[in-house]
Amino acid sequence: MQMSMKYPIDIRKAIYASVVPVRCDNERGTAFFVAPDTLVTARHIVAQNAVNGVPVIISTDKQVLCDVEYIAEEGVNVDVVLLRCKDYQQEDHLKLLAAEFNEDRQLTIVGYPKEFGNCSDIISMEVQDRLGNRKEDYDTTVVRTDSLAFTSYKGFSGSPVLNEKGSVIGITVNQLGGSLGYASIKSLAARFENHNVVVSKDWQSEDFSPCGRGTSQRQVEKAVGYAALRYNRDLHVSNAKMDEALDLFAFRPSMTNVEKELKQIESDALTYHFDFSDILQGYPRGYYEDLLEKLYDWKNEHEEKEFTSFTLKFFQDSFSKLPTLIEQWKRSKNQMALFRGKAGMGKTHYVCATAERLCKEMNVYLLFGSRFSEDQDFESQLCSMMGIGENALQKLNDKMKEEESNALIIIDALNEGATESFWNVAMKRMETLLKQNDRLKLLITYREDEDFDLSIPCNIIELRGFEDNTQEAIQKYFAHYLIDDTDGNIQKRYFAEFSEPLFLTMFCVVASHDLRYMMDDFTYSDLFHQYIKYRNDMVSKGVDEDSHRNVTENALMKFANYSLYYNKCKDIPRKKARHYADQICRNRTWSNNLLNWILKENLMLSTGQQGERLMFGYQKMGDFLMADIFAHNKMTDAAKVDFILEKGTHREYASYRRFIIALLSEWKLTPQLLERKESKEMYRSIVDSLLHHGKNNQAIFKWMQKNNIFSVEILHNFLQDLTLEVFMSAHHVLKKADMAYRDLAWSIMVNQEYSHRYDAQSFSDFIAIIPRDDTDQGWSKVVILLCWMCTSPHPYVRGAIIRKLVEIFGKKPSMALFALNEFFDCNDPYVVQVITCAIYGYLLRKRDATEAAKIADLILRFFYQDNKAPEDILVRQWTMQTLALADDLNGTNAFFGAIQPPFASENPYDLVVDKAESITKKYFGESEGSWKMYETLYGFSDFRRYIIGTNSRANSDVFLKKEGAHVKTLLLADIILMVANIAKHDFHWNDELGKLDDNVYSEGRYNNLTERFGKKYLWLALYKADALLSDHFKVADGCNYLYSPTENDIEPTPYPWHTREYSRIDPTILNASDAQAYTSFQADELENVEMVTNEQWLSENHPIQKPRLMVKDTDGSEWIVLTCYDGYRLDAEEGTVKDLFLFSNAAFIKYKELEIFWRWAAMQNFYGRWMPERRNGSIDYLWNEYPWAETYKRTLRDVDDWENPGKGATFKINLSYEAQLQEEWIGLDETEMYLKEVSMPNHFVMEALNLYTAERGVIRAKSDNTIVARNFSIGKMNGLAMRKEYLDQYLSDNNLALVFYSLGEKYIIQKGTYQSIGQRYDLSGAYCYHDKSFEEIQPMHISNTL
Repeated sequence: MQMSMKYPIDIRKAIYASVVPVRCDNERGTAFFVAPDTLVTARHIVAQNAVNGVPVIISTDKQVLCDVEYIAEEGVNVDVVLLRCKDYQQEDHLKLLAAEFNEDRQLTIVGYPKEFGNCSDIISMEVQDRLGNRKEDYDTTVVRTDSLAFTSYKGFSGSPVLNEKGSVIGITVNQLGGSLGYASIKSLAARFENHNVVVSKDWQSEDFSPCGRGTSQRQVEKAVGYAALRYNRDLHVSNAKMDEALDLFAFRPSMTNVEKELKQIESDALTYHFDFSDILQGYPRGYYEDLLEKLYDWKNEHEEKEFTSFTLKFFQDSFSKLPTLIEQWKRSKNQMALFRGKAGMGKTHYVCATAERLCKEMNVYLLFGSRFSEDQDFESQLCSMMGIGENALQKLNDKMKEEESNALIIIDALNEGATESFWNVAMKRMETLLKQNDRLKLLITYREDEDFDLSIPCNIIELRGFEDNTQEAIQKYFAHYLIDDTDGNIQKRYFAEFSEPLFLTMFCVVASHDLRYMMDDFTYSDLFHQYIKYRNDMVSKGVDEDSHRNVTENALMKFANYSLYYNKCKDIPRKKARHYADQICRNRTWSNNLLNWILKENLMLSTGQQGERLMFGYQKMGDFLMADIFAHNKMTDAAKVDFILEKGTHREYASYRRFIIALLSEWKLTPQLLERKESKEMYRSIVDSLLHHGKNNQAIFKWMQKNNIFSVEILHNFLQDLTLEVFMSAHHVLKKADMAYRDLAWSIMVNQEYSHRYDAQSFSDFIAIIPRDDTDQGWSKVVILLCWMCTSPHPYVRGAIIRKLVEIFGKKPSMALFALNEFFDCNDPYVVQVITCAIYGYLLRKRDATEAAKIADLILRFFYQDNKAPEDILVRQWTMQTLALADDLNGTNAFFGAIQPPFASENPYDLVVDKAESITKKYFGESEGSWKMYETLYGFSDFRRYIIGTNSRANSDVFLKKEGAHVKTLLLADIILMVANIAKHDFHWNDELGKLDDNVYSEGRYNNLTERFGKKYLWLALYKADALLSDHFKVADGCNYLYSPTENDIEPTPYPWHTREYSRIDPTILNASDAQAYTSFQADELENVEMVTNEQWLSENHPIQKPRLMVKDTDGSEWIVLTCYDGYRLDAEEGTVKDLFLFSNAAFIKYKELEIFWRWAAMQNFYGRWMPERRNGSIDYLWNEYPWAETYKRTLRDVDDWENPGKGATFKINLSYEAQLQEEWIGLDETEMYLKEVSMPNHFVMEALNLYTAERGVIRAKSDNTIVARNFSIGKMNGLAMRKEYLDQYLSDNNLALVFYSLGEKYIIQKGTYQSIGQRYDLSGAYCYHDKSFEEIQPMHISNTL
């Protein structure tokens, strides 16, 4: 046997067993197994089988008879056939791979040539692709690269052409002079698959050219080995949110799918004739943000009731997706991402798992910062480590373009490699390289507590340990390490710590040896030493040493000592480590050398390109070993403290920081250090040491309280440990601070917890804090922290906290009183807005008259003494609504009746210090952020155009003044001037705040989840201006458009809800479950048209589905529908869809007028939606404010009876329901909210039956809380239904009947489009409900054919 193949032994064995000689008559050749009983060979070898029936025989360990199976039709020149064995199978066979032509790869042809071995010895020869042909029988020519002296290739016909992995990429079929031609598997793939032969399409994974995916997979495999103890694939716990963010960033199909959706929406908007089509004239494709802005503006300028059904469907289905898709698209186009997290959070593990996962689908290169050297060029090192060849990034980029893919470069742990200055230069170079190569993506990681300043734009992905997957991680780790925790005691004790992957790993290793040890109190240092002890057993065996000598710990402590005292806590030279190891265990060869075994056990890792330096396998372990070394050295206590203060307070000693953090947690001299005033200069390190939960935590807490040192993170992470006194101390410090100073020092920390819409889940987790003890003291700490987080300029933060506070107040009503007592006089109106809004939401949900009265008393005392009122329009709104609610619940007028707007306040014109002519672009400061603030107020911004209102007018449509008999409006320019002055002088805006906004941009006008600090000050100034203007000028209702005001437009009382800034957030909705329709009703089945052809269905003779006007509950009770959408959308033949739409409305009519209506309705075509309906729910009041609140009562002017037009007998009908629309969902995921629009019985019904709006979509009786009406959903059927006995009572008591007018559409569309096919029918019908039964006035029928 002659085989020159450089394959691993297992692949060689498989090839040898799979490739066999074949003969038919005098023809000899080669065949190979592709399945247990199936082979492939050249057709010309077995030609005599077809002509003369000569048998085909292969030689394995015996002679095997085969049947020939042709994969091509007669006359088609495909020189390849299948052989099916008779009575023979074997396990070994080769994989067929549909690979691309590639001149760079090395190939091997294996067969049984006649010239060598007379067709009985297997021979291999090395070849390379040379030419791609388009011959009928072969498509690729190869050139040989070996030295075998062939003159004839006879016998090689049918031989497999193998790549480096032993996969078959072609079948040898032709000799071409001194070379060979083969038919590629790619060209035959469909034919093979038609005969149930498996063909792999993943050729990239076996492309081992320098830039091939197979090469990158090998690089990842090697790199994962380097990660060693830091990665264990068996213990990987995936984080779906993290993977989604990484895929969106790196994986091209993710971006392509987003682009595909965007292009489809864009194409629909441009192709079909919608109501808005005119505004898209001249729109250039691909400018999706412009498209969104144009559609957004058009939608805001038109009422939905004017939309055609197609336009309405487009806005409901497609437009609603645009903001999210555009955001995803922008993030997917970024080329750089930062994967950030604290030490021990598993960054290395997660990038290794990500590299292994993604390298199956794309080129991935996993590199480690520790392998880079400062004395070599970054780009050269990068290409070398990637294995793509020198300066080959352009080649890699070109290849990715050919494959329609991306290449992801991961550089893990920049903090473990070269210096910060090296990486800053390297990343600047990388930024340039990425701009030149658009198919390359870079993912970098480093510890967030490092002082890197990589000033480059990138996506930020936060890793916070196992997070929500901690339970899964514990179960997986405990099972792996065989730790029995049946009673769950271990999990309960360490659950919080187990969210840190490093701690869980160390714990499991130690506990698997001695669980009893883990049940006693221990420190991180104890844990690491115990871990090293168990590792020492394996090392001692390797070096043939007594384990009681603890040679492993001795060596690691020496390494730690050298790093601390001689190398500034950095990596140690390999030569020095070898020297120490040889001192401890002398006279060892390398195979049983101590350093070798320490490296094998991954307690130390090689760094630098040549492994010339060593670092600790776990950095944290090294930090604590250095801490132990230092704590036990012979320096005096005073000298030790001086040493730490010197290293901890100077930037040039930043490399000591991790060691200092480890030391301070358990060091006996930490209290002494805290007494030194210089300690405040290293507060970050002191505070970070708290995360190790050491014995010095209490001393540090006292030091923090004494020096007023605290942060959002500290108060959050140590909420269980810190006393209420510490929180109250922080509270008083924050409360005394000027708002601008507090924003600079505190609010920026809040913004670190939420800075982008993708932080929503992590922020939700952050504020989901529960005190250890369910006491007022415990909950007070939570409330203090949450309330002070509301200083953030980000609306999402405040929206999420509002809902969290409502939840807390519902569980602990005393906390509502506590929050009001502590924060009523806070100088940041955002905080007071949130608290008063949350209190109102809690009371709306609970409807407790006593609690409402207590809070109303406090509100009157804190906010409404001496005819004064809050100087913030939203605080006024929430407090006044709370007073009104307290009155409604208690049946009095003692609270809302006690206030008399307008209030005594300063005239807002008196607040104008700087006149209009002095307001220039630098009015707010020199920074870019301050300039943005000026542009927001004076430029072409949404805030100026749509909030202030300058887009459509120059005068206010809310604030008026009487001049004699005339009513005039205030100039918007005056209001803008007030806002500028209030922001600068009353709220003390300064340019330091502007600098914070320098690189901050709005996420868009459609998702105002984040905002700049400048925007915060403008909003607050506007809220204050509104409040003061309400006190000094007349007010019109901002819900109405006002152009030529008269005295009739003046509201008798200037309530906050008359202004345009009136908040429409609904604080009663805490999560998605609060906005879901009832789904348990049952209704009659719709017609079954699955077997009906399109032609039959569209026939005018086909029966029309009747509207379903009654549903039943699970208890059998009957409910009458007051308004309802219904219908179906069913897949039909040839990619079409049957679409039936029905819509019914019910109205009350006097029983004596029913006959008039009947005669009239029988003759009407109700299609066109011209009858009364609530097509758009009102946004002017909240669900729970109906029908008792002033916010609702002011809309009654819009609720009128409808009288039939024309001559003859008349009647009046009164729509049976009203509707409310919730548009503001800040703090929630709007996509999860089903009941955005809800309906309810009209206010006459509500008052007559003594009903109230309870949970969203539910109407209850005040007497016993019985559900009387509710919004429901049954498939495509959704609407409002009322309990039959209550409806019957109302009709009987008021001598009324209920009439229905129904309409619909019936048509067929091409699936996935808005294109209708064939006729399109309008439908109309009318019905009546009286005397507890239904009657048909006008049957549902085709009313018109379009």
